[in-house]
Amino acid sequence: MRNYGVVEPDEGRRSAGRIFASVMSPITVAAVPLLMERMLSSSFPNWWEPKYHYNAFIVMVVFIGGVDGYRRTVARIRSRTSPRPDSKNPGRLLRVVRGWPSLVLLVGVAMVPFFAFGRFFSVGFHAPTTRTEAAAAAVAVVPGNALVEAANNVAPALSGRTRTLLWDRTVRWAPWVVADVGKHVFPFQSLDEQTARVDFLLKNDYRVAFSSDGYVVLSRIRS
Repeated sequence: MRNYGVVEPDEGRRSAGRIFASVMSPITVAAVPLLMERMLSSSFPNWWEPKYHYNAFIVMVVFIGGVDGYRRTVARIRSRTSPRPDSKNPGRLLRVVRGWPSLVLLVGVAMVPFFAFGRFFSVGFHAPTTRTEAAAAAVAVVPGNALVEAANNVAPALSGRTRTLLWDRTVRWAPWVVADVGKHVFPFQSLDEQTARVDFLLKNDYRVAFSSDGYVVLSRIRS
């Protein structure tokens, strides 16, 4: 059974401190509708993967709530441990609370190599591959201002100069299609489904304008 939490189990253990601080703030209530939306639409598994960006909307609310919760906790402890707000001896508990942000920052930096952002600092991340070169060539085939259905991983490269639609499970009969049959891409359920879509289009007035390393550009004969 899938864990319907803010993050996956492994991620949840690392995030316990942030969540604990956030429950001390009413700001965190703003995350409830976003979390409920996920629970009521569990057919989208990417929402529950920590390696994707879909957690950003909830994490930001929890983070802000954590900052506010920290401030509220410090103020509450100070009021109980010292009669003077400017006291230089706030007590052991207050010193621990003050050191908590530094610990959270240290843990956050230490976690970077274990997640997607860590690859940004590796040499291989910036090196071109046959796939990236094929993707650039495929994008270049599509004329400017054209209506195009593009695979999820190349659509951003086309959106600045074309009218771009996501190549998904609905056939929209756009004059141009940039498909990917070399790697499973969202929102198709399998690579076989992507290949079947290309075969279907080829049987219905589309021709291959470009093909390399899994990327296939189709143009419609009767647009």
